[in-house]
Amino acid sequence: MPVHTTTERSSPAAGVLVVRVDIQGVQKRLVEGVDNSLLLTPQGLVFAASQDRWVALAAGAMNAQRLQAVRDLKQFGNLFDHKDPQPLPFSVESGIQVVDGREVAVATAALRWNDPQGDWTVVGLKDLAEPLNAGFIW
Repeated sequence: MPVHTTTERSSPAAGVLVVRVDIQGVQKRLVEGVDNSLLLTPQGLVFAASQDRWVALAAGAMNAQRLQAVRDLKQFGNLFDHKDPQPLPFSVESGIQVVDGREVAVATAALRWNDPQGDWTVVGLKDLAEPLNAGFIW
């Protein structure tokens, strides 16, 4: 990501910050305290999740602008060069949703990492049939 000369995204870039992380470590952190969780890119694609089957799926409908941004950024390599991302089988809107036939509480939080593309989003899902533990803190 670019490092700007001020806190404004429109200011000139002074340099670039590159962080390399092990995705398994990110996924491990995502499941602490909740039943399932997702990390969404600013374009609304699942970058990491507690369920591998959700990675690279889209949260909500992909319009032409979002799809072009996904293709231009290449965060998923060439996976979407010739096909559109498939949608998640549930909504990531905060509130009560049905996931795999079970009612879950969904909570979202913006991650303001100063990404020029916008905020990332973490989504936590807690099965309402299971007891709430002390680790479920946002």
